[in-house]
Amino acid sequence: MLPVYSPSQTLSWAECPMKRRLSKQGWLPKVADNRLLGCLFGAAVARGLAAWRSLEDSPSSRAGDSLAAAHALLTTEYQQYQQVGVVFEDTALGDITQDVTTLLTKYPEHDPLGSFTILDGGVELDLGEDYGHARVDVLAKDAFGNHAIIDDKAKRRLEARWVPNETARYEHDWKMNHYCWAVSEKLGVPVTHYYINLIVLAPRFSVTLYPYAAYGGQTRDWWEASARRYWGQMAREDVLGDDYTPSMAVSHRTPFGWCPYKDACLTYRLDPALMATGYARVETKETHASAV
Repeated sequence: MLPVYSPSQTLSWAECPMKRRLSKQGWLPKVADNRLLGCLFGAAVARGLAAWRSLEDSPSSRAGDSLAAAHALLTTEYQQYQQVGVVFEDTALGDITQDVTTLLTKYPEHDPLGSFTILDGGVELDLGEDYGHARVDVLAKDAFGNHAIIDDKAKRRLEARWVPNETARYEHDWKMNHYCWAVSEKLGVPVTHYYINLIVLAPRFSVTLYPYAAYGGQTRDWWEASARRYWGQMAREDVLGDDYTPSMAVSHRTPFGWCPYKDACLTYRLDPALMATGYARVETKETHASAV
């Protein structure tokens, strides 16, 4: 049976198969960009929220454990990137640590999940290899007894005028439909209720829960059939490995700027020796396998 790929891998492949190849190989810009800084911030917040939700200690103890878990992950990942040559601004770690601390300190008073019942094992739930190792932030039942998935989205800065654009991104979202399909299959119950828990740090701290509806019925069947066709092509490319050159994207620019691998493809022509001048390489399963 063909493998199932995670939403992030599928979306990356759909945007540009070569982008997915380079990411899987561990390449990333040598100078830390906003994307990497955002990933570090988001990962630390996710780890802190997971720790806070999983503990049943006193509020003060939960807060301390939450911050400790977030800071430990942030420091470890930051150091790992530095060790492979990624260059950060001198204040980067301190700035991110402060933002993570502020967010996690404020969040408990604004937590919107009071009417939800988090299921056993429903925090940072890894759905396993059969579902692409998709990881659900929170699996719960809402006030009406419906199974629901909550996806945390933490933003260091998001002005009020851009909130409608941000929330519109999640209508018909691939990740939402993958998660709801996977949980439905795994639990044997229909799951279409999906919530984005949007946490904004600045310019004004806010936490807002936005409801969405994933596909069901024939539309979900169509989604799954489409997904399996994509995964089949991704699997074929993986089997061929370096004997196959993935397709070039139709555009190298997104609404957020140039693709981070534009220079790797168009300036350095995918030559690893040349790419090393502008990119660092972290160890992944793929890079480790190629070295064995």
